[in-house]
Amino acid sequence: ATTVDLGELAVAWTPPGELPHHPVLCVLDGRVRTDALAAELGLDPGSPPAGLVAEGYARLGDGVLERIGGEFALVIWNRAERHGLLARDRLAARPLFVAEHAGALLFASEVRNLLALLPTRPAPDGVAMAHWLGRSGMPDNRTLFAGIRGVPGGGLVRLADGGWDARRFWSPRYRVPRSVAADQAAVEVRDALGHAVARALAGADRPGVMLSGGLDSAVIAALASAAMEPGAPPVAYSGVFPSHPEVDESAGVRRVRDGLGVPGVEAELGAGSALAGAIEFTRAWELPSVTPNRFVWTPLLRRAAADGIDVMLDGEGGDELFGCSTYLVADHLLAARPLAALRTSRRLPGMGSRPRPRWIARSLLVYGARGALPRRLHERMRAARGHRNRPDWLTEDVADPRWAWKRQSGPRWWASLAHQLTSDSVGAADQNRREAAMHGLAFRHPLRNPELIDLVLGLPPELAFHPRLDRPLLRAAMEGQLPDQTLRDTSKPFFNALAEDALTGPDLAPLHELLDDPHAELAARVRTGALAALLDRAATAAAPPGWELDVWRLATLEIWLEHQADPSALDPLLSELDAAPHVTFRTIDRSGSKRV
Repeated sequence: ATTVDLGELAVAWTPPGELPHHPVLCVLDGRVRTDALAAELGLDPGSPPAGLVAEGYARLGDGVLERIGGEFALVIWNRAERHGLLARDRLAARPLFVAEHAGALLFASEVRNLLALLPTRPAPDGVAMAHWLGRSGMPDNRTLFAGIRGVPGGGLVRLADGGWDARRFWSPRYRVPRSVAADQAAVEVRDALGHAVARALAGADRPGVMLSGGLDSAVIAALASAAMEPGAPPVAYSGVFPSHPEVDESAGVRRVRDGLGVPGVEAELGAGSALAGAIEFTRAWELPSVTPNRFVWTPLLRRAAADGIDVMLDGEGGDELFGCSTYLVADHLLAARPLAALRTSRRLPGMGSRPRPRWIARSLLVYGARGALPRRLHERMRAARGHRNRPDWLTEDVADPRWAWKRQSGPRWWASLAHQLTSDSVGAADQNRREAAMHGLAFRHPLRNPELIDLVLGLPPELAFHPRLDRPLLRAAMEGQLPDQTLRDTSKPFFNALAEDALTGPDLAPLHELLDDPHAELAARVRTGALAALLDRAATAAAPPGWELDVWRLATLEIWLEHQADPSALDPLLSELDAAPHVTFRTIDRSGSKRV
């Protein structure tokens, strides 16, 4: 590691590197785009990014952040003038966490690194634990550790005068959508998608694509294949589940792979332990795993690393980016256009050519009337009705994430869409990045691209509505690039069944062992007898919808709490679990020939 102590600021980073000879120190984590900054400064665009950003800060101050793009976390310090900043990219693709201790601000790129700087581990954050259990996302950039918070996407912490203050250098701002026809919008989307994938591939020696049978990952596979040199396509990695027909997308995977002529690797999974993966993840990152399906995807990532893949792409974010903004119905009502609200409700994806009256009435109520209510009035009405946003077994209420977008300015359709596209309170992107890092891979999400998001937010929202197809604009953009059946397929599997099998099979007895005597912090937040009742119902037909995610959140919080108290406390439990899933790999060459 390289370590620099400048009095007010001390910073260390890896990999070790030579300290830039510049009066401004700049340390970057990630991939920052500096072409526009270099042009404005009149400097060589091929110069090292850290040097360009340092010079930009010397001339432009905080304004340098508005002139760079990409995925980054950074620290800048002007040695002569004794001021600087910390900052994170617009979509929080690279991590950055802060904590105050003994009058100092500590910062690190991961929570586990920040813990190493603190003399003792912080106590659990009660508010964060309630939100974790309630599956509502983390408010105010909290973590499960009291006092440790993430810097938000587009956020900066200014360091000056012996102190610091946090602010935003970027947030989405509404502009009136351009008037553009659907066919021209599809062309623009296709071009923007190509640029986004090309940026995600930059610097990759041997890329792979996580390919399901769905549309979003198929789009990424098609564009990545088109962007690569002839004869060197990306490798498609896919999980197939013939024993679970409701989630198996084998046919869709083969259709896309054969249509594109790309090689692939299929992993057919047998039994596996979700709890074993949860323990491993917690030990690696000091945070619980967001998903119970690590045992499904870990073998694919491990295999990709063994194959020499260095960068993995996926289609994360496509549903949100190209899905319809349902609260356009509310905007029509607010503008006293009831017939327009009705017509828009009838064109919600899945309504079909003859939607049922009760479906239309429901959309007018939820997306229209409720969406149109002012935020404070809506909150007061919910409070007056005694509405509680929590599962029955949780003792604490948590904020309802469905209406968080109302804090965003702009029309209802735009506010809800902008909130979806620029926030990741659930932590899916961080989960994927950490998963890949455990195997030496970089995970990149081309659809979580600021320029692509900016384009979509500036298009007429009506273009995203279709009574039968979801993501119609994306489908139109990829005409001729993907098989017709892929472009017309509207099925959407959910992988809860895989977690259900694990938690009611090999993990059921260990779950009881884990939760029969919960940590005091967990016990205080769960109603008496609720854990036993939930576990007893889990293996029966009486299990309520979504029980597997409730059980998962309870189990992973218990694992995290026990690990914080004693890192070796989980050793006996881990020894009982089958940590290695039973997997059969099939390698498929470009001609479609398979080898097991």
